[in-house]
Amino acid sequence: MFGELANPILLLNEVDKGRSEDGYNPLSALHQLLEQRQSKEFYDLSVPEIKIDASHVLWIATANKVELIESQIVDRFTVFNISTPTKTQMKVIIKNLYQHFIEQNPTGNYFKKSLNPDVLNQLCEYHPREVRKVLEQALGLVACEQRNYLMR
Repeated sequence: MFGELANPILLLNEVDKGRSEDGYNPLSALHQLLEQRQSKEFYDLSVPEIKIDASHVLWIATANKVELIESQIVDRFTVFNISTPTKTQMKVIIKNLYQHFIEQNPTGNYFKKSLNPDVLNQLCEYHPREVRKVLEQALGLVACEQRNYLMR
């Protein structure tokens, strides 16, 4: 805030889904914005009377399928491929999600402090994004059955 430069970081989440069927490409502005020399004088089509200096912006983008993004845009990023978690990594993720639920939820102290190993192994079959939802639903059902633990 008190420095000489403002270097904002902008996160573009799931840019592979930023496609349009009607001929308008919502990612077309990135061609200019991601080139530091060109982004010094950027004019947005929706407000062409305002010039923006976006040359100091740090861009981070996420995507599930890089192959769905124009190669000219992908070339402007450094690409890091993150593989699906291993079973060992999934166990850590699941334990952390469960622990977070126990600590943050007002009813969390009702449940056992750790998961049954069979339940942990079964939850490893899900994608990390689904685990939280499955855990919350399962814990709700368990509470309705007046149990304090999950079972397979």
